[in-house]
Amino acid sequence: MNQNKVDKSLENIPLQYFKDFYDWPRHWMGFKEDLDLGNSILQEFVPFVEYLVNKKLARSTIKKYMSNLGVLGSEIIRGIHENGNQRQWPVEKILLSYIDDDGGPLPHCWNPDEFTEQRYITAYDSTCRLFYKYIINKNCPSSLSEKSI
Repeated sequence: MNQNKVDKSLENIPLQYFKDFYDWPRHWMGFKEDLDLGNSILQEFVPFVEYLVNKKLARSTIKKYMSNLGVLGSEIIRGIHENGNQRQWPVEKILLSYIDDDGGPLPHCWNPDEFTEQRYITAYDSTCRLFYKYIINKNCPSSLSEKSI
């Protein structure tokens, strides 16, 4: 796993919420070549988690966001199996091809027609939208306002 890309001071933050955070790529992978991409995706999540923590959100809220990021990572890896040419793209381009202002890819195991699952889909899409805004605006910190959450 290549954790060198993330500032060492940040790498422990996600572990405060999910002890197995750095194992997620292994859970997502279908094939060995998925592991490197999964680790790259995970590294993009770390500064976003720090951003959430710095917003002084409740621990339970951060855990919900992170849980949804886990679902997103899994869906991206799943999507890469259908669009193998994306594997060669920079990770940020991959992320932006799966998330946007509307949310993220519908998780394959969720049924949008079931009322119970609709609340999970709504929360998941909310996380994806926030992560999308974060990626788009990360080079311009002043645009990451309180209104983003």
